[in-house]
Amino acid sequence: DGVAANSSFKVDTTAPTVSSVAITDTDGLISNLTAGDAVTVTVTMDEATVVSGSPTIELNIGGVPKNATYVSGSGTTSLLFTYVLESNLSDAYGISISQNSLALSGGSLTDAAGNNVNLAHSAAAANASYLVNTLVDNVATPVGYAGKTQGETRNEGAFAAILEDGSVVAWGDVNTGGDISGVSGLTDVVAIYSTARAFAALTSSGAVVTWGNGLFGGDSSVETGNLAGGNLSSGVAQVYSSGSHFVALKTDGSLVTWGYNLGGLYSVPSNLTNVVSVSSNSTSFAAILDSGAVVTWGVSYLGGDSSVVSDQLDGTIDVTEIIATDSAFAAIKADGSVVTWGSEGGNSTDVASALDGTNDVVAIYSTKRAFAAVHEDGSVTTWGTSDFGADSSGIDFNGAADDQTISAVYSTERAFAALLSDGSVVTWGEANQGGSAASGLVDVQNIVATASAFAALKSDGSVIAWGDAGGTIGDASVSSNVVSLYANDGAFAALKSDGSVVTWGDAAYGGSISDAELAAELDGSAGQEVVSISTSDSAFVALRAD
Repeated sequence: DGVAANSSFKVDTTAPTVSSVAITDTDGLISNLTAGDAVTVTVTMDEATVVSGSPTIELNIGGVPKNATYVSGSGTTSLLFTYVLESNLSDAYGISISQNSLALSGGSLTDAAGNNVNLAHSAAAANASYLVNTLVDNVATPVGYAGKTQGETRNEGAFAAILEDGSVVAWGDVNTGGDISGVSGLTDVVAIYSTARAFAALTSSGAVVTWGNGLFGGDSSVETGNLAGGNLSSGVAQVYSSGSHFVALKTDGSLVTWGYNLGGLYSVPSNLTNVVSVSSNSTSFAAILDSGAVVTWGVSYLGGDSSVVSDQLDGTIDVTEIIATDSAFAAIKADGSVVTWGSEGGNSTDVASALDGTNDVVAIYSTKRAFAAVHEDGSVTTWGTSDFGADSSGIDFNGAADDQTISAVYSTERAFAALLSDGSVVTWGEANQGGSAASGLVDVQNIVATASAFAALKSDGSVIAWGDAGGTIGDASVSSNVVSLYANDGAFAALKSDGSVVTWGDAAYGGSISDAELAAELDGSAGQEVVSISTSDSAFVALRAD
């Protein structure tokens, strides 16, 4: 006799299948993803799927395959995978997902009955909401005032680029490093640094090669003496610069310096070792040691002499970060207090009670002659020269609803702009150099600055500018589809989603593309889309997808 059907015993031999794959989220800025941003992929199944291990799915980022790894969703029909963007990637069309690229990678994907998933799936087309640019610009984006980061000065008139094979090309003003003919050793280069008129290339072996104006560090054969650390043929980990001088930090914590050195101003103090980082202004340097203490050198009254505050920089309480104006330094300590020295911005006596660590300082920003410290509670303290942004009285940093925090602070040479967490912007400092904000500054995602103007990129891809050089957009087409902004001292450049470039500002700084042949090179035509832009003090260079 047969056995009657029993609903308690069902047989499932059907393999689960992939219904769809899609990029569904990012913690970065839409259409403007950069290094460190996470991209989320959702794999939708036709039935609940159990996951073990770490399956992957392949993303195509500008022709480079990258795997997103499973993170959650086991037991449901929506499986989530993530990939965190690395450096040196670009995709002017948007990330896509390769066909049939779901892989077990040592894990498993099954249904509740134990049937293995059919891994086949269709591709996901390039998504313009996920444009990528993680290429490392040859000149770092200014953190303080235009043209100066906390550890490097931008070149005045030349560019240097690292090619895929580690070789170097340079162009521009031959007097500032635009000519490398006759320069040997430029192979396996991993980084390039600059003073105002010279370059220094760091190779994979830890050697440094220099070129450009010898008085500005282009000739490293005249290394400053009395140094622990010796020469530049090996062992260099990082290079820093002022306007006319380089400092190389070696892997053993010693320093080597070269460049303009009138009267021995740039000679590193004897037996200086155990250095972990270096900051610079236009004329002087400040090194943080592994003990948390600080040592300074350079032009004494412009920050090179910190003896007046040496008891506060001796490492009793570690210094964690040093920020610079053009002629002074401010050190944040581990207890949230701040120590200052030097010229303009170096005297913080009037605000000493606000910087004593009672209300921790978590970040400091600078114009050319003033500092702005952001406290843990969201308040801001400013000091320095008044018409360079030292007076922030009357500025509301909490927004109309009194519930906002500061996301970032940007600066021209004489004004600050603070981006609040709701995308609004507040400004202070010299009014005609960016201190008087434009209308319409809502939903702002990013701000860049020339020496005297700001430009803000909004979430809808439009741009608003205000200030002097570059503060008037004119007929530049930046009302939509802008994905990235760039600035040199006198002009702005906007990269659009179609790979085209629009500029405005001082024509002598690249603010006007009047040459028809050049305009055609930057119009985003198929095959010549721009993916990134770099700057010198007075020019732009666009990197195309090819």
